[in-house]
Amino acid sequence: MKTNRILLVDAYNVIHRIPALRRALGKNLLAARTALVRRCADWMAGRGDFLKCTLVFDGDSSVMEPGAGGAPGVNVVFTRSGETADQRMMAWLQAHQPGMVYQVVSDDREVTDCARRERADVWTVRQFEAMLYRAAGPGLSADDEKPELGDRDARAITESLRRIWGDGNGQ
Repeated sequence: MKTNRILLVDAYNVIHRIPALRRALGKNLLAARTALVRRCADWMAGRGDFLKCTLVFDGDSSVMEPGAGGAPGVNVVFTRSGETADQRMMAWLQAHQPGMVYQVVSDDREVTDCARRERADVWTVRQFEAMLYRAAGPGLSADDEKPELGDRDARAITESLRRIWGDGNGQ
């Protein structure tokens, strides 16, 4: 089925509001960007109602893994110097291609107000997060991307459990 819907995602707004992506950002910018691209590609693979998903990032594309500038159904766009992702998204919405229907993902008030004025549908980041992780399938959730427990914390937990349950040798 041919579709005319385009998903327009305020990428850093999403990264900063979804806990698993925010944790990836704690590792580095590349990890966060790549995780978002991967999640969106997985989500798009299970959908037939969107022509494409466009992730709009502020700034420098040099902090991106080679080949991670997109994925099937996902287009990654970086703004020009002096331009913000919000400005780029609003310009696209105002230039509205005839026959295209835009679905905007953002919690930014200026972006969502513009989207509504231009008759685009709006999803909050929380709504989009629920869809991304529901599409991941059974057994997968935002918690899957939690960092591993550090050695110090693991030892402290082990010692606490030994005090409670003994050392396993009947003591």
